[in-house]
Amino acid sequence: MRTPGTPDLVRWVAGAAIATVVLAGCVGARTPAGGWQAPIGSPGHTRPVTSATGTWAAASPSVGPAISALSVTSNLWVGTSDLLFEAYDASFALLSDRSVPITVRLERPDGTLLGEQPADVVQPTPGQRRMYRARVLLDVIGMWRLHVATAGGGPTTTLELPVLPDDGSPPLGAPFPAVHTPTGASVANAPGGLAAISTVPGADPTFYERSVDELLARGEAFVLTIDSVAFRTTMTCGAGLGHLIHLHHELPAVRMVHAEPYRMRLEGETLLLDTPDGTPQPTDWARALGATEPPWIFVVGGDGRLWAKFHGIFGSDELRSAIDTVLSRP
Repeated sequence: MRTPGTPDLVRWVAGAAIATVVLAGCVGARTPAGGWQAPIGSPGHTRPVTSATGTWAAASPSVGPAISALSVTSNLWVGTSDLLFEAYDASFALLSDRSVPITVRLERPDGTLLGEQPADVVQPTPGQRRMYRARVLLDVIGMWRLHVATAGGGPTTTLELPVLPDDGSPPLGAPFPAVHTPTGASVANAPGGLAAISTVPGADPTFYERSVDELLARGEAFVLTIDSVAFRTTMTCGAGLGHLIHLHHELPAVRMVHAEPYRMRLEGETLLLDTPDGTPQPTDWARALGATEPPWIFVVGGDGRLWAKFHGIFGSDELRSAIDTVLSRP
């Protein structure tokens, strides 16, 4: 496989980012029941449901007779995680721009209402839009509801939050599996070098400095993507790598790791799937992580536990927020 120079890499990264935005509007999202629903809004697949007034809060003249909300978080799993969402007034102006106090209340799939809690105003990506963040515990698979209200008896709205099954991927909060992923050192003397273990044009050597098992042993936080540029089995393949390459320029101190999802072999300058019948064969690490259908991204803390994971379509704001939270932990 020919190794393109820097201009090719720039064009590829830009293309991956654009593809992610386009796909967010055209690819369906899996529901907990195993079916599919079209995404509404961007980038997530949650559905906003707006009401003029709620049953547990009255209207607030300072905000208006109605608010609406849209989830920014695209993947929700069993466990504790940060939920990002935007809230708007009746004229569709962002309430976070005015730092309007917001409270949230979770409703379990069985209809049980949990306690009310405040949401924080955050700006995951510097210089970009602000939004609200709530730390939530979602302990069962199913359709949850998030009741969003302006504090002090203001108007309310409701978000539906589908919590997905893990499908073989590590659960949130669990120790991350100590898989061995390929490193640059392992191919330092091999023909093609990094081209033998990566389909990324002009691959960044820092993404292959350490294996996952090494980083876990060192107690180092890291972000791992299982994704491929050349062997794209889904419409979103390559988008995970695009996210990490962009973030690596913004956060050079964060350890980024990439591993290909499928077995490969290098013949001359051409990288081929290592398969007897042309069907992609998952690598040992992809199987161990349940990441056989890329792209996947895993955010792992210095304690070796999985903090956040993303699959398919997801946005840079939620990924950046997860990384910032992990880095800020003691």
